[in-house]
Amino acid sequence: MIVNEGEWERVVRVVVGAVLIGGGYVAPYVDRPWSFVVMAVGFVLVATGLIGYCPAWHLFHISTSRKNSRE
Repeated sequence: MIVNEGEWERVVRVVVGAVLIGGGYVAPYVDRPWSFVVMAVGFVLVATGLIGYCPAWHLFHISTSRKNSRE
């Protein structure tokens, strides 16, 4: 598998994604439709952070990892 995210970016994605998921969970009491969008973005960030691959980075030929490795 191609890894195109550096370690620091993966950590930031997981942390920010978890915060967005938590915020989206609490937000239905404030603004319900946007809470689902916020949670969806959070899930995408957590998933890409755990996997280490971002399709958008691949599309734009961006890599923050020190080396592109295949596992």
